[in-house]
Amino acid sequence: LPIIGGPVCQGDALWWQVTLRGGQSAWVAEGVTGEYFLDLQSKGEQTPVVFEGSEALAPGIYLLRASSQETLTTTGIQKQMLLVSVLTLKTSPEEVVVWATDVNTGQPIPNAPITIYDAKLGEVGSGTTDADGLLRLSVPRADNYQARMAVLDADGQFGVSVSTWSNGIEPYSFGVPYSQLPAAYNAYIYTDRPIYRPDQPVYFRGVLRAADDARYSLPDVQTVNIAIFEQNSGDELYRATLPLTDFGTFSGQYQSAADAPLGYYRLAVQMPDETGITAYGQAGISFGVAEYRAPEYQVTVTPEAAEVARGAAIRATVDAQYFFGGAVSGATVDYTVQGTPFSFNYDGPGYYSWGDFDADAGSGEFYYYGASTVTSGTLTLDASGQAVIEFPATLQDVTQSVLFTIEATVTDESGQAVSGRAEVIGHKGLLYVGVRPTEYVVSAGDEAQFDLIAVGWDSQPIADQPLHIEVVERQWSSVQEQDDYGRTVWTSEVDEIPVTTGTATTGADGTAQFSFTPDHAGTYKVRVSTTDSADNTIIAANTIWVSGTNYVAWRQQNSNRIDLVADKRDYAIGDTAQILIASPFQGESEALITVERGGVLSAERVTMDSNSYVYELPISEDFAPTVYVSVMIIHGVDETN
Repeated sequence: LPIIGGPVCQGDALWWQVTLRGGQSAWVAEGVTGEYFLDLQSKGEQTPVVFEGSEALAPGIYLLRASSQETLTTTGIQKQMLLVSVLTLKTSPEEVVVWATDVNTGQPIPNAPITIYDAKLGEVGSGTTDADGLLRLSVPRADNYQARMAVLDADGQFGVSVSTWSNGIEPYSFGVPYSQLPAAYNAYIYTDRPIYRPDQPVYFRGVLRAADDARYSLPDVQTVNIAIFEQNSGDELYRATLPLTDFGTFSGQYQSAADAPLGYYRLAVQMPDETGITAYGQAGISFGVAEYRAPEYQVTVTPEAAEVARGAAIRATVDAQYFFGGAVSGATVDYTVQGTPFSFNYDGPGYYSWGDFDADAGSGEFYYYGASTVTSGTLTLDASGQAVIEFPATLQDVTQSVLFTIEATVTDESGQAVSGRAEVIGHKGLLYVGVRPTEYVVSAGDEAQFDLIAVGWDSQPIADQPLHIEVVERQWSSVQEQDDYGRTVWTSEVDEIPVTTGTATTGADGTAQFSFTPDHAGTYKVRVSTTDSADNTIIAANTIWVSGTNYVAWRQQNSNRIDLVADKRDYAIGDTAQILIASPFQGESEALITVERGGVLSAERVTMDSNSYVYELPISEDFAPTVYVSVMIIHGVDETN
């Protein structure tokens, strides 16, 4: 039997993975004949286990261990039996915020004693929750890689939460960048070139700033230590202490050795709060050292037009000329054309949607992770060192413009290869239409207003352009099903229910207006379309969220994450942001709403009376330049949950 894996020590035997004659994968124990275990992709059987005569367990943590001779292993499963209370724990380097709620009723637990432990189970703080079940405590500074634990264990209440229990709800799951330990200083460093030859000087500059939760100031030091390391070996090659200017900047020069190892180097800067300097500290930049060959000729790719409409022919001339003069004639040209979705870069005032996106369908609607090959081929340069690449501006999705990247590599008779690149925009039409709501969140019964616009590729307005408007309500149907692995998951489908239609014509400034009044809560999409002189249909859409007293079946996610919708794209100090919370629960629910950045700026408990609750947040000066709003919803056990 062919061995395809192993060995694995298990159950006092040495196991090898093999392929059976029927193509199945199996495990065979060494020295044991006539016996093997098949790797079958089938659901495991579920068997209920009843402990006869046992009383109800008191709230606490229990270890359930199951063993089976057939599996030749013992599996230990920690069961967190949080039968009485739930603790929501938020941590920053010097503070913790705890919210205690009852697991059955969903109500906050006031006057609850909370103890905070560090990663070594040492007590670092304690306190008592307020009337809203909230507790904020200052704790010794530690980075967030070090787990903290909050425990409630008193008066029949028990709950525990660990800061590392965050699978699926980490900031990056919401598209938010974060740092486990916000730096007290930041540095920006750059070199004069990205690559050097041995025995060449490396010139570098840097800017150092003290950082305090998005507030930057001049550092309180006069010098900075820098070092250069060879990345492969980690050997330190250079170290210096450089003076800082009055503007917090520094500069220097490093002379690479004539026999310098080829590869990548790391210029590292020691931050004032670091005890030493290493190749992988807080701040640094990499550069390369290589024995590269300077090209003898230059390759340019020049498109006939930088922008075309869909369906038009794209022509680009590849030109290869020696630096000393003369054409690279007869050389081979290998070219590739890649296409990526292009978003219209409107340079006028305001935020408009220029495409037809479903804003409530999840992040996959907005993020594109790669390019597709449109065409490729091989050509030969003529006597003047030129060749022409030609292909049609075909759009796979006619509602989405495309950026075509043309790359040509010319290989001369000596085998040297030099490349050139150019880009051409393939627009979905001869013009663009845009749509934006004056507010993304409105109340049922209130008028929803939309600004419409028609512009050319240069963002200049187009007057007298007829527009057709269609409004639909997007109603989601979500059901729980078992997948192929026996897991219970949500599957969702959406229906677009027609609401109303309309027409408009743009004025001299290229704009028009449209409005309608939604009579109940939900998600509404306004789709605007027009036709250009080449008979291309151009479509754009935008979405609003409507709050109200009726229950809304929002799209259910398998991540326990929900959507928050702000009524505007940005705010000024003194504004009040309205944030719709798309809750999955029916009836009243309790929510912890926090405003965060380097830490928790504010924490508030709110009772939500609908699942389209709108939270009002006054914008204060300390929110600049940006803040993040987080919502944690707790709903008690009832007939719907």
